[in-house]
Amino acid sequence: MKLKHWLVFLLLGAIWSSSFMWIKIAAEIHRPRAYRAVGRANATNPMPIVIPCHRLIGVDGKLHGYGGGEGLKTKEWLLKMEGAVIA
Repeated sequence: MKLKHWLVFLLLGAIWSSSFMWIKIAAEIHRPRAYRAVGRANATNPMPIVIPCHRLIGVDGKLHGYGGGEGLKTKEWLLKMEGAVIA
């Protein structure tokens, strides 16, 4: 599961300033009910610079969870730096 998750991240993350949801990634790997597994794989991402895990947003369109730097404050800063629109 983790390898597929990271590959989808690489493909979707290739589009600068895009953000996406766990549920969308689960659907991309044809496992729509595996969104929690995608979230767990994201939390254990060994290459956060290469695999843009900060671009994940909640299904409600809000920022949720980030283990890097100062947490959500860092996630918001990264997204703003990339020009992403934050709800």
